[in-house]
Amino acid sequence: MAQNSHTGKHGGKNGGKQGGKGDRRGGGPRRAANALARVTDKTFRRRGFLAGTLIHEWPAIVGEDVAAWCVPDKLTFPRGAKLGGTLYVVVRGGRALELQHLEPILVQRINTVFGYRAVEKLALRQGVPAPRPPRQKATERNLSDDQERALETRVAEIGDDNLRQALARLGRSVLGRSPRERPVPKK
Repeated sequence: MAQNSHTGKHGGKNGGKQGGKGDRRGGGPRRAANALARVTDKTFRRRGFLAGTLIHEWPAIVGEDVAAWCVPDKLTFPRGAKLGGTLYVVVRGGRALELQHLEPILVQRINTVFGYRAVEKLALRQGVPAPRPPRQKATERNLSDDQERALETRVAEIGDDNLRQALARLGRSVLGRSPRERPVPKK
């Protein structure tokens, strides 16, 4: 076999062997999130969002209550810079003043997510943010009499009434989930 001028080896990049580390010809499972990221990243980058992180993590960054009435629209940077950007946010009219007061806190949280001072200020635009799909609650079933008695026995020794009631509610919630939804205890 003749020596390949590109690789300096016989028979291709991996010495003529098939299935090398770089050889990924379609087989094998892949994460859907990775494929989706390739599709959405181009759109997000055009709007200035770094890998969609800001969009996907918005409720965690600003809090669920704030995320209910404002959404990020686009992120712009000064020419040739990746620091000191302006984040444009669509906010419900009545909440614009509140968001203006929260700006320093939100900018700090956003920059913490990015790991550097990506955002310097917020620019607010009044409008109606697109509604977020509601989170689905876990379906709970009624506990059997045996489960209810076992739960009451476990929390009966707790002296604080409020704590005992809270733990009983938590126990009902966990035991009331279907086995597929129930968290697996770590050993």
